[in-house]
Amino acid sequence: MVKKKAASAPSLDKTSGETEEKNQAAPHKKVGRPREIHYPLEKKFTLMLPKEIHRSLKIKSAELEKPMTTMIIDAIKDAYKI
Repeated sequence: MVKKKAASAPSLDKTSGETEEKNQAAPHKKVGRPREIHYPLEKKFTLMLPKEIHRSLKIKSAELEKPMTTMIIDAIKDAYKI
């Protein structure tokens, strides 16, 4: 059984005294480049980097038009022959 949400009353704008409808039509849209990672991601891993390395990696990622995650995975595979 699916419950429907009750319609909420319009809120009162305290600065102008007018009522204002809540904008529920458009959900929050993510901005930025969509991820194109060609690996099946099954585990989350947080990597802390020095600021200068992160910045360099970010710049190189933009130059190569390749996600930073893919670059890091490739580097690990190359370094450890896995």
